[in-house]
Amino acid sequence: MTALLDDRTSELKGAQSFLTTADAFSGTEVLNTLQRLNSEVLQHTAFIAESMIESYMPDNALMKTEEQMAGATRVTGVIGRTIVHFLGTKKHSDDPILVQIAFQAYFAHVLQWIARAWNIGGDETQNRLIDDIYEKVRDTEAQAISGRWRALTRGNIPRRQRDELQLTSLLTTKILSGLVDILLAAGCNANQPELITTLSSKFSDKISFLVTLAVRVNKIVGEDVTSGDLEVLTVPPASLFDPSSMEDVYNEASSRAGARVLCTTDLGLRKRVRVSTTGEKEKQWAVTTLLKPKVALESVVEIMDD
Repeated sequence: MTALLDDRTSELKGAQSFLTTADAFSGTEVLNTLQRLNSEVLQHTAFIAESMIESYMPDNALMKTEEQMAGATRVTGVIGRTIVHFLGTKKHSDDPILVQIAFQAYFAHVLQWIARAWNIGGDETQNRLIDDIYEKVRDTEAQAISGRWRALTRGNIPRRQRDELQLTSLLTTKILSGLVDILLAAGCNANQPELITTLSSKFSDKISFLVTLAVRVNKIVGEDVTSGDLEVLTVPPASLFDPSSMEDVYNEASSRAGARVLCTTDLGLRKRVRVSTTGEKEKQWAVTTLLKPKVALESVVEIMDD
C-alpha cells in the first residue's frame, strides 16, 4: 500500500511539474537580455567596420577579383541582394557605415538562428522536423502543455559531443567567415585567409561574447519561459516597411508607405500565448510585440557618396 501511495505521489509531482506555468525568467528580464545583445552588436560592428576599412579598403575602386565576387555571392543569400549590390558600388574608405549595416544584418541573421534553434550547431533537418512537430503540439494543446513540451524537448535533445567552448568557437568561426565575405564584397584589397586571420586575432573575443549572449537567449526562450512562446524576430530584406511591426533605425522621413527594407539591424521580440483550446474554429492567440525589430531602409543608401 505504501509503495502504491509513493508511486501515485511521484506521478502527481511529475504531472504538476509538466503542467506548471511558472516562468524562471520574467518578460522584462528576457527583453533586457535581447536589448543588451542588440546594443553590443551595434558597438562591436561599428568598431570592426572602422578598423577593417581603414586597414584594407583602397581609396579608389578597383576591378573586382574572383574572390571578391565569390564572397558577394555567398553572403547575398544571408543579408540580401540589394545591400550586397551597394557594398560593391559605393565608396567606403571615408565612411564605413554601409559595411557596418551589413555586419549588423549578418549578426541579426545568425544570432536569430542561434536564439531559435532546437539544437544549436546540430543537424538542420532535425531542427526543421522538431519545429514542425512543435507547431502541431502548439496548435492542439493548451499553453501549459505545449510550453512544457518545448522546454523538456529543448533540454533533452541529443547533442553532438561538443562542450560550450567548442560550440562557441564553431559559431564564432562561422560569423568570422560571413564578415570576411562582406568585406570582400565591399572591395577590401586582401585575400580571404588574411582577412580571417586579422578578424580572428583582433575580434574573436568580442564575437564569442555575442554568441554566448545569443545562446543564453536560446535557453531562456526555449526552456525557461513556458507561459507563452517568445519569438526572436527579424524582417526579410525587400519587405515593405510597416511601422506597426518594425522600427526605422535611422528614423528617415521616407519611413512611409512604399518604403522597402534594406536589412534588419536589431532583433525584435514577440510573445504568443494560446488562450483558447475549445475546438479548431475557436482557438485563439494573444500576440504581443515586446520589442519591434529595427531595420535600415533602402533609401538610407541615397545619402551616401557614390
